[in-house]
Amino acid sequence: MKKFERLTLVTILAVLILCLSSSALAQEKKSTGKVIGEWKVEVNGDGQYYYLTMTITESGGKLSGTMSEQSGMFKDAPLTNLEFDGQNLGFEITVTTPPDGLEKPWTASFAVGEDKMDGSFSNDQVGSVSASATREKK
Repeated sequence: MKKFERLTLVTILAVLILCLSSSALAQEKKSTGKVIGEWKVEVNGDGQYYYLTMTITESGGKLSGTMSEQSGMFKDAPLTNLEFDGQNLGFEITVTTPPDGLEKPWTASFAVGEDKMDGSFSNDQVGSVSASATREKK
């Protein structure tokens, strides 16, 4: 009888561990849905506003994305080192920016909410500028 009880206990623990790990994977998969899609981004550079479109996709469990400036300053610039931990989105992007029109590397960091993000872009030469993003509804 003791062997049967131990075997049952081991089986129950194994099933519980499988359920918990499946739940964690499902939760991780679900959380990427918070950032996947098209976003309208507003950047406030000391009172000068810039409007961007950011698209984030997922393929093979890996996030990727691009960004375009609405007046055509740059189009489909790739987001690199894209990371999302379930609450914060970070990436790097190199784009042509004012006032000199030269390409500059930027680091972005956003706190992700429900269909909204708040954060900033920063760069060694310019410093930090605030930004917000709103999910584009389809």
